[in-house]
Amino acid sequence: MSTPGPAGTPEQNDLGLTDAGRKVNILAWGLSGFVIVLSLVMLISTGNKIFILFLILGALVPLNIVMYDKFVLKPKVAQQRKAQAQNTDTDSGEKA
Repeated sequence: MSTPGPAGTPEQNDLGLTDAGRKVNILAWGLSGFVIVLSLVMLISTGNKIFILFLILGALVPLNIVMYDKFVLKPKVAQQRKAQAQNTDTDSGEKA
């Protein structure tokens, strides 16, 4: 669900991501999935323990994305929407 931004700003979704931000988010998820799968394949095929580190790092990236979305982006977007609602109320009060 996207919400139109003020004039001159791009549309944002519920997390405040623009179209470019959504693409970057999808690429980050894809990259972490690629790292996880590749590290599992390399760990199984070579038996080298260093790939356990890559597996852990590959799992931490999506965890970081989810935590950032939940604890940073959502409160920031809620605060921005609250400020916009107050500005809209103030603007409509001045016009009346």
